[in-house]
Amino acid sequence: MNTAAKQRWTFISYSRKDKEFALKFARELKSAGYLVWLDQLDIPTGARWDDAVERALRECEIFLIILTTASISSENVKDEIGYAIDHGKRIVPVLLEECEIPLRLRRFQYVDFSEMKFGEGIKRAEQLLENFLSDQPIPVPTKTLPEAQETLKTRVATIQSLPTQKNSLLRRWILRRAGILAFTVLLGALSVMLIFRSSIFPPTPTSQPLPADQTRAVASPEATSGNSLLPIVTLPASDAITSAAFSPDGQTLAMGSYSGAKLWRVSDGSLLHSITTEAGKAVAFSPDNQILATGLGSTVKLWRVSDGSRLRTLEGLTSDVLSVAFSPDGQIVAAGGYNEGVKLWQANDGTLLHDLPGHTFHVLSVAFSPDGQMLASASDDYTVKLWRVSDGMLLHELQGSNPVAFSPDGQTLVTGSYSGVKLFRVRDGALLYQLTGHSSSVESVAFSPDGQTLVTGSGGIEVRRWHVSDGVRLYTLEENGEGVSFVTFSTDGRTMAAVYKDGTVKLWQVP
Repeated sequence: MNTAAKQRWTFISYSRKDKEFALKFARELKSAGYLVWLDQLDIPTGARWDDAVERALRECEIFLIILTTASISSENVKDEIGYAIDHGKRIVPVLLEECEIPLRLRRFQYVDFSEMKFGEGIKRAEQLLENFLSDQPIPVPTKTLPEAQETLKTRVATIQSLPTQKNSLLRRWILRRAGILAFTVLLGALSVMLIFRSSIFPPTPTSQPLPADQTRAVASPEATSGNSLLPIVTLPASDAITSAAFSPDGQTLAMGSYSGAKLWRVSDGSLLHSITTEAGKAVAFSPDNQILATGLGSTVKLWRVSDGSRLRTLEGLTSDVLSVAFSPDGQIVAAGGYNEGVKLWQANDGTLLHDLPGHTFHVLSVAFSPDGQMLASASDDYTVKLWRVSDGMLLHELQGSNPVAFSPDGQTLVTGSYSGVKLFRVRDGALLYQLTGHSSSVESVAFSPDGQTLVTGSGGIEVRRWHVSDGVRLYTLEENGEGVSFVTFSTDGRTMAAVYKDGTVKLWQVP
C-alpha cells in the first residue's frame, strides 16, 4: 500500500485494564507506517485528555476497538463505539479474549487475537487496515452476524440427524446455543425497528421522577438562548483557558492557562493581578477569598489574593498537577495529577497529610463534600473514588469520569460521562440516574446553591440546566465559542456563568 493511504487516521479504543496490550499493538502498527492514534502515545503533556480524545475521534477514518470483558463493560468505551458508528467511521473490532461481542459490532468483520499468536494477529490486523484504506474487498478470515445465521441453520440440520436417546445431552446443548443465537438475531431486528420508530415519533417530554438505580435520558423542552445581563469579559483568543474558579463572594474570577494564572474583577472585567507567568492548569479559591491555589508543574502554590504574593509551595506530586481544591474550612488542600493518585496537605504549613493511591491514570477533578468529611476524585481510568478525609480510607468506587461535584446537602454526587452526567447517592454509591444529550464530553458541572438544579457545560459549547429531582432538562444555552471550561452559579443562585476555553465569560440571569 502506498504511503499516502497509510496516513489516514486510525483511532484505537480500549479498556485501561488492557493498556499494555494496546500500547504494544499501537507501536507495532506505527512501526509498520500506519497513522494510528492511542492516548498513551499521542496526547501531549499539558493537553486535556477528553479534548484530545474527542478531537481524535472526530478526525479518524477508522475506529479500531480492542474487545475484552473489561472493554465491553466500560461506559467510556461504549460511548466511543456509539460515536464511531453514528458518525460512519470504518469499524475494526479486535477480539483479544472471548467475550460477549456488543450487538452493534456483530455485523463487522473482526480480527480474532484469541485464536492466534501476537505476530500473526498483527499481520491480520495490518491486512484488514490495508484493505480498508485501499477500499478493497477484505479477505481476512472473520465472522459476521449473517454468517452466524447460517451457522444456526447448520446446527438445526445437525440436530435432526442425531439419534434421540444417545445424543440427548448434545441435542439439548445445541438447541440452547441455537436459541441464544436466534434470540440475538431477533433482538438486533427489534433494535433497528425501535430506532426507526423513535426517529419518526420522538418521545414526549416527561417530568415524572426517575426510579433509583436506573439510567434515563430525559427528553427536553425546546432550547432557549437566554439573556446576557452582566458585562461579557473576553480575554485574548490565544490565551486558551485550562481552568477557572469564581471566588466564594462572586466578585473575582481566576483563570488558568498555558501562559499563567490571572485574577479578574467580575463587575467590569478589569485585570486585578497576574499571579504567575507559569502555566496554571488548575486553580481554586479558599473559602474566605484570601488565598488562591494553583497547579504549577508538580507542585501546588498558594498565593495571597489581595496582592498576588506567594505564600507557600505544597510538594509531593511527581507529575503535573491537573486538579486542586480547598476543604470547606480552608484547612486542607487536595490535588491530583498525571499518572498518580491524590495528595492532601495542611494549608497553613504545607504538611503532607495523606497520599491516596488507587487511580491508574490522570486525576482530572477533586471535590470535598460540604461537611469536609469526604473527598471525591475523578480520573481518566473511568473511576470516581470517595475517600474519608480523616484517615484516607476508600469508601466507594464509582463508574464515572471528570468532572465531579457534591450537591449542597452532600447527599448526591454528580460525575461526568461522554455525553452527559451521572448522579449517585453518596451514602451507598448507588446510581440514581443519568442525564444525557450533550453533543460531546461534559467539562464542568455545578449545583445551584439550593441544590434544586444542575448546570453542565460541554466541549461542544453547550451549557444546559437540569432539574435534579427528576432529571428534566430545563433549557440549553448554545453560544459561539471553543468549548466550555467552567460553569457555576453565583452564591445567591440568581446568576449562572460559563467560562469558555477561548477566554470568553458569559453570564445569564436564572429564571
